Order: sequence, then C-alpha cells, then structure tokens
Amino acid sequence: MLAAEFVFETSPALLQYLPRVFAAAARASTPERPVGTTYYFHAFASTRVNDSLTYSDSRILDSDKRQQVYLSCRKGNATWTNTSWEPIPQELPLFYGTLQNSYGPVLQRYVEKIFELGFSGVCE
Repeated sequence: MLAAEFVFETSPALLQYLPRVFAAAARASTPERPVGTTYYFHAFASTRVNDSLTYSDSRILDSDKRQQVYLSCRKGNATWTNTSWEPIPQELPLFYGTLQNSYGPVLQRYVEKIFELGFSGVCE
C-alpha cells in the first residue's frame, strides 16, 4: 500500500458515537467558553501489519540500525487468569514522518481525515 493510498478506517460504532460527542460539545459551548472536540493519536506508532516494510525509509532506528518499538499493553489483548487481567504486550513499530519520506503523507492524510470527521483539534 502506498502512502497516498492510505485509508482511515472507521467502525460503525465510532460513526454513531462521534455525532453524540460533537452534539454534547456544542451544547456545552458558549461564546465565553467555547468547547471543541480533540482527537488524540500517537503519530510515531503504527498498528498496521508490514508497515516496517512499507515505510522502511521512515523507521526510527537505534545506533545498531534496529527498528525501535513502543511496547503497548492493551486490555483487548489481555487474558483473564483467576481474578485479574494480564495484559499481553504488543510491540508497535515507530516511524518519523517528514515531507520527504513515505510516512509523512500518511500522517498528513490521517490528520485531514480527523478534521473531516468533525473534530476541532488534534493532539499527539
């Protein structure tokens, strides 16, 4: 998949949830205290399969040229044992997007899509 063909995938549940968030923000907003909706995402980490190959020119490497990863523990990947959740670590490869590499246009399109969905801001 080329960076220019990146698709921001949204679930049906998210598409039902977002209008409610925006409506709640609009109800709470006043001219004196405007309220908006901000979307958070991790601009360096990727959850997609094979992105280390797709965006090889954008990988964050250590001094030994090894791809750096973010170790994420997600409840969705957890297993239930006795009385507690035990998260299963997931390594997310890290990338640095610029205007000159293949990952930069992906980030640009991602942010554009966030605003198209109706968010008033983005933070990373």
